[in-house]
Amino acid sequence: MTIDEVYKYFTSWRQVIKQVGFAENTPRNWRKLGYIPANAQVRLERFTKGVLKLRIEDVGDEPIN
Repeated sequence: MTIDEVYKYFTSWRQVIKQVGFAENTPRNWRKLGYIPANAQVRLERFTKGVLKLRIEDVGDEPIN
């Protein structure tokens, strides 16, 4: 999933933070990185019951364990 897809689903970063339980600086960190790390994508996929899906091509150069 991309940063834009997450924003469109939740309509605001405040909602991402509040509903999913991320720290307040998390969306800002994603924008600095240019992608959402895989562990956060898994969390978002579970929260949205698969509406947003993890995509390996959207995790940048992060190693996948």
